[in-house]
Amino acid sequence: ACAVMKHCNPSGVAIQRGSMSLRTIYERARDADAQAAFGGVVVFNVEVDDETAECIMQTVIEGVAAPGFTEGALTILNDADRFKRNREIRVIRLPEFSTLPKFLDDATDVWEMKVFDDGSVVLAKPYLSRIRCVDDFVLGYADHKTKGRIDICRKPTDQELEDLLFAWYVNIHVRSNGVVIARNGQTLAVGTGEQDRVGAVEQAIHKARTKYKGSETLDGAVMASDGFFPFRDAVDAATSAGITAIAQPGGSVSDYDVIAACNEKGAAMV
Repeated sequence: ACAVMKHCNPSGVAIQRGSMSLRTIYERARDADAQAAFGGVVVFNVEVDDETAECIMQTVIEGVAAPGFTEGALTILNDADRFKRNREIRVIRLPEFSTLPKFLDDATDVWEMKVFDDGSVVLAKPYLSRIRCVDDFVLGYADHKTKGRIDICRKPTDQELEDLLFAWYVNIHVRSNGVVIARNGQTLAVGTGEQDRVGAVEQAIHKARTKYKGSETLDGAVMASDGFFPFRDAVDAATSAGITAIAQPGGSVSDYDVIAACNEKGAAMV
């Protein structure tokens, strides 16, 4: 996996599908939003090889972080004479982080630390997801006090479920209001920091259409939202753009209308 980070948010993330090379994974993460990736920090969860390091140095990157680097990769990343634009690049070898807690029942003594302007320090447990795999998703439904029960009509396909899981994991670390649009193990857009939910969706759709190469259409893409939809307008915007499956926490008083909006367009929701 590879994430390109800007201002504590991912501009693009991609994971391996099939026998995809690390260089290709990096290119997919970078090109999800190549404009935002300029001057970003690239993070990997595997050793960086020579070919990937060569590709990284073709554009302006502030830093590269990974659990390891080949000797050839380190030589390339430190070649200030050849890559003058990246002469100040920071190369960081991360400690092993695959054992960090991710899920609710993981044993943990890991804490997140925040320091406030008055000097006080707050220690908090990290956010841990209950979604370990696609089987943990629940098909959308709602019980309305006057309209009765409504269920989502179409189940997500296997491909949609895999992409929904990927988008959900990425969205855990996106600043709210957060929306992630993805397809085939790659983010197409990350909408973040909007004050309203439909604004985050509209921002992500606009970014996908204008910044991601070949993304004039979002047909078959999925979307994850880090909060429920207070109205159906965000779902209408998503499905009208071609998004076919959505993941969201649920719990809105408008859940009935939100699910009805999905059913009208034949979209799946978990």
